[in-house]
Amino acid sequence: MAVLVPGKFLYLATPHTGSRSVAQALCDQIKEAVSLGEHHSTLDQVADKLQGERLVTGVRNPYDLFASWWTRTYAASKWPSFHDFVRDWDDPLYIKNGQIFYHWKPGVQILRFEELQKDFDTLLARYKLESIELPHINKTEGRAAWMKFYDAESYALVNKRVRAEIVAFGYEIRS
Repeated sequence: MAVLVPGKFLYLATPHTGSRSVAQALCDQIKEAVSLGEHHSTLDQVADKLQGERLVTGVRNPYDLFASWWTRTYAASKWPSFHDFVRDWDDPLYIKNGQIFYHWKPGVQILRFEELQKDFDTLLARYKLESIELPHINKTEGRAAWMKFYDAESYALVNKRVRAEIVAFGYEIRS
């Protein structure tokens, strides 16, 4: 869902970036927070509610993100292998206009999955809101480290699909 903290910011949830934890914490702990739309609403779906609030969204290492999507959602479905999934996957819920972090554009504040609590604390401090400990929702139990999913060809496929996002968010290009 999108969560509006009026006069401060609008949080737009991005799949597999800790978005349910952030949305729940905002809605449960900030009295004036308002949930808008579905969990992964886009800016276009909630833009009429904005009155100048800053946009905030989550990002995650794209290689880890693909491994998370595969493990949590698609491993038992139509793709016979992780490699096939990386090559062919194009779910419009998760990829829009060729981007996996489709809410991001210059000026949007990001919360990195790898530093989620720290980035969330920075966000709250910026708006003089009290610190909130994030709950850990939808943790993937027992998943192997994302590096174990990849071979050279899988890395090349991810690099081809989302290189701009890997670079934009300062993640290391793997091969």
